Amino acid sequence: MRNIRILFAFLLLMPLAVQAQEQAVAKQTSAWVPVRVPGPAALPEVKDGKVTFRLTAPKANEVKVWGDFPGGRGLPLAKDDKGVWTATVSVDPGIYSYKLILDGLSILDPGNPRIEIHPTYNCNLFEMPGSQPMFYDVRNVPHGVLSTLTYESKVTGDTRQVAVYTPPGYGADASAQFPVLYLVHGHGDDESSWSQIGFAHHIADNLLAEGKMKPMIIAMPNAHASRPEDRERTAPGAQPRDSFKAELLEEIIPLVEQNYRVKPGAKNRGIAGPSRGGAHAITIGLNNLDKFGCVAVFSACQSENAYPGFLANPKAANEMLSLFWIGCGRQDTIFADMEKMVAAFKEAGINHVWHPTEGKHAWPVFRDDLHEVLPLMFRQ
Repeated sequence: MRNIRILFAFLLLMPLAVQAQEQAVAKQTSAWVPVRVPGPAALPEVKDGKVTFRLTAPKANEVKVWGDFPGGRGLPLAKDDKGVWTATVSVDPGIYSYKLILDGLSILDPGNPRIEIHPTYNCNLFEMPGSQPMFYDVRNVPHGVLSTLTYESKVTGDTRQVAVYTPPGYGADASAQFPVLYLVHGHGDDESSWSQIGFAHHIADNLLAEGKMKPMIIAMPNAHASRPEDRERTAPGAQPRDSFKAELLEEIIPLVEQNYRVKPGAKNRGIAGPSRGGAHAITIGLNNLDKFGCVAVFSACQSENAYPGFLANPKAANEMLSLFWIGCGRQDTIFADMEKMVAAFKEAGINHVWHPTEGKHAWPVFRDDLHEVLPLMFRQ
């Protein structure tokens, strides 16, 4: 009888325990909530606007940090008499990635459980909080839905995916239609990167709650597209851009428009991206103005022969493009080349927005650029 009473009590309490566990997991999976680990505080130490890196490696001869924060490219650590290497640097609020270089070998920080996973490399993350919630933070606002479309690609011959953000209230009105932004990733990323690292959906939620952008669908495809015959003759990692162009125009756009309520016409379709994704925005967007009315380029440039005819007819380009936006960090190695590209657009009479900022070729700049450009999309 006593065992039955114990079992009955356990069954009564189990849903409460499960609910508490789910709430704890929900809190931990919110964007960039610090992970608590047993024992000493997780590294690096973030306090009062400064970050301190530490690594115990008594036999090492040299330890450096290589990160995307200012001063983080080759930041040297100093060793004490106990073999602990440290370095402290002031950092502005934001989310940053880094890795450690131990005697020339790139390693993850063993004291930091926060890892950014890329198809081609991994690194650690840390966040410097601001005095106010950041534009990419999860806030108490209406949230859109992030889903995945899976399809069989005839272009690449394999199974592919597109991450898709629909804005809050998308399901409330079955007759409402929305413009679509095709947001492309960079070379070392994939279709999940803009949500998992760039927080495009959080940025959009917050801007919509503030009334600063128009509701839109954001489709985030996998731009690593190669045809089966290309894989046999191209070097490892090489991704012919024409293959992605074909997949985007012939498969991805039709797929999105079949599955979501999309406003028709080029003026309701945009393409944007950083680095390799910005190159796609240039070569695909500027050569297909009948399909894209908004083009946004983050930290990417292309020579004039990549968009033949675009500069020759500025009147037509200005009539068809409702937004042509270009951004780059001044510390980016391609900044001077981008200035030359922008100067050519200006000389030709192409309407555009040039948005130089501080920063390197890294996600902190790409997030900022997206936050700047979303309010300007689909205004005409």
